[in-house]
Formats: sequence, C-alpha cells, structure tokens
Amino acid sequence: MEDQRRFPRFTVGGVQGKVSFAAHVDVVNLSLGGVAVKGDRRLELGREYTLRLELESRYVDVKGVAVWSKLTGLQNADSTSVPEYSAGFKFTNVLSERVQDLIQFIEENKGDEEERITGVRFQIQTHGKALLDTEEACEVKLISRSGMLIQSGRRFDLERAYPMQIAPEPGQHPIRLTGRVASQLETSHGRLTRYDLGVEFVDMSDTDRQRLDQYIDSLSQA
Repeated sequence: MEDQRRFPRFTVGGVQGKVSFAAHVDVVNLSLGGVAVKGDRRLELGREYTLRLELESRYVDVKGVAVWSKLTGLQNADSTSVPEYSAGFKFTNVLSERVQDLIQFIEENKGDEEERITGVRFQIQTHGKALLDTEEACEVKLISRSGMLIQSGRRFDLERAYPMQIAPEPGQHPIRLTGRVASQLETSHGRLTRYDLGVEFVDMSDTDRQRLDQYIDSLSQA
C-alpha cells in the first residue's frame, strides 16, 4: 500500500461499487430445466448467473436465471451464525453435450419427484456443489489514482485480485478494473459486521484509466 501514498487520497460519499467473485453453493436438486442451490446470500430475481456444477467427477458450466430466492435458515461459519438462502435457477444455455452429462447424472441419482421449474425435478441422492459467479455491493470511502478504501459486508481473501467496478456518478457507465485486496479490517456496527478493504488497482483498460483520472481531477478541483 506504500505506492498508494504517492497519490493524494480523497474522501468520497455515495460512490457505489461491486466486487465480482465465485461463491461456493450446495446443489439441492437438479433437472434438465434448472437447479436449486443453498448459499449464504440472497440472489437477484430475474438476473442471469453463471454456475459451474460440480457433480461427482463431472463439471458442467451453465447459465441460469434466478426465478426464486428465499431465506431458509441459519448456518454456522467461524463460530458465528450467518443467514442461509435457497434459490432456484432456470437454465438458459444448456447445450447438447451438457444435456447428456445432466441426463446421465440425474438417471444415476434421481429419487422422489419434487416441485418443478421446467420439466421434472428430482432430489439428488449424492452431495453436489457449484461455483456461482456473483457480485457483492460495496461503498467507496477513499479513492486515489492507485487504489481505494471500500466497505463491504463480506470478507475477501487478502492478496487476491478481484474484478471490480465503481460508479462515481449515478447513471453513468461504471469504471471497471481489477483490484488486489491489500488490507482488511473487520468493524462492528451494532449487530452488523462490516469489512474495510484497502484495494490496490492492478489492471484496467486505457478507457477506464482515463475516466478514473478525470474523476480524480474533478475531486482535486472541488
């Protein structure tokens, strides 16, 4: 983070951002039309997500639209209780070779019929997991030409680089970048736990760099 001190840092308010990452979820049931999963976050209805289904020795990449999402209980994580959500996806791009993998897996593990999204849904008899490409909203607190301080409701991995975006002005295209989590501090606000993340900018396009510089220039002139 020392390099960041070479550039003036500016306090900002109302600047929203997003961090993209792959979240692990449990596969609850599966059909040719969709999949139900359990995880630690509520999903946005109507939004398309990318999932990598890990079904025994098979890996199947699919896209699906979230058609329902609800709070179903609590789960223990690091000696604390966190919400557990269930969600259902309708597949949008299952190709022929992926269909064959799904058919074989369903035939080997199907049990009782359950609720439908499209087609018949079967309860999986073996443990399945998936990687879900998702985003975590954050708030930008400080920013410079080389990095920023953001606040998030989720813990991230130190030294790991994540795809990120920030929106200095509502309605404008976000500035997209790759940022490395250089520091992380847990803070408590009553019952709410938040994380202050020091982020170093490690990659962005020339266009996004120009837009970031213009935004920093506007802050320095304010």
